[in-house]
Amino acid sequence: MKVEVGDLVQLSKVWNKKIGLVIGTEKDWWCIKKHFDVAGCIAHRGDIKIIKKEVVPKKLRRYLKR
Repeated sequence: MKVEVGDLVQLSKVWNKKIGLVIGTEKDWWCIKKHFDVAGCIAHRGDIKIIKKEVVPKKLRRYLKR
C-alpha cells in the first residue's frame, strides 16, 4: 500500500509504536530515499503501518508541509 501525506500511521516498536500523520515523503527535500517524515521522525518505509488513509483532506495537506 502506498503511503501519502495526510495518512495516519503507526511506527514500529523501535519508535515505541508512535502514532502520527505523514507530513513528508521521499519526494520532499528533507527526507531520505525510502523514508517518510511522521510527526517529526524520519522513519524507514518498513517501520510504518498505515492505520487510516487520507485523514487530512487534499485541500488542507499543504498546511502539513514544512
